[in-house]
Amino acid sequence: KYHRLNAGLTQNKLAEIIGLSKGACIKSIELNQNFISRSISKKLANFFSIGSNYFYDAYLEDTEKAAEVLKKYRLKNNLSINQSCKKFNISRTAWCSWENSSSYMSRESYSILKYHGVF
Repeated sequence: KYHRLNAGLTQNKLAEIIGLSKGACIKSIELNQNFISRSISKKLANFFSIGSNYFYDAYLEDTEKAAEVLKKYRLKNNLSINQSCKKFNISRTAWCSWENSSSYMSRESYSILKYHGVF
């Protein structure tokens, strides 16, 4: 909201600029009612030139490099993929897809791993 107001933009105008259908989408983002997608977050960061890939979202920032973070954590702690999965109660399929960058983890999984110091 700070950046939008500082730029003198209404919610509707900002929504139009970044390709959202209506200002209500901006309102729900500003009120933390909805998480924004990677693409919208990048558009906001770009538009407001905040010097970050994403617009103030640690989940998006951290999970951008999840593959290397997970592998580094495993190697540092001498854990196999199976041991890591067991430790955090995560399926092998999910862990492998994250470590191979074939999918992004959920915010819930990210929160669990962040809590345990992986991120």
